[in-house]
Amino acid sequence: IIHRDVKLNNFLYDRRNKKYLLVDFGLAEKQMQNSGVKFERPVKRAGTRGYRAPEVLMGMQCQTTAVDVWAAGVVLLTLL
Repeated sequence: IIHRDVKLNNFLYDRRNKKYLLVDFGLAEKQMQNSGVKFERPVKRAGTRGYRAPEVLMGMQCQTTAVDVWAAGVVLLTLL
């Protein structure tokens, strides 16, 4: 599953269990095994401005979980 909208606002913290949870899978897509998600029509600029990976900005037809890794890096940089 490619989340496609990883950002600080999409993380919840459960104080009782001391765990974080990623929410809001409205833009999520299923990734095919050993390949990315291939979009038949032009890809909308999914995700939040500032967290979008270069593949998303350029509207590439094939996206992988790398877009979530990019956004996670932006989240970590923001926390620093």
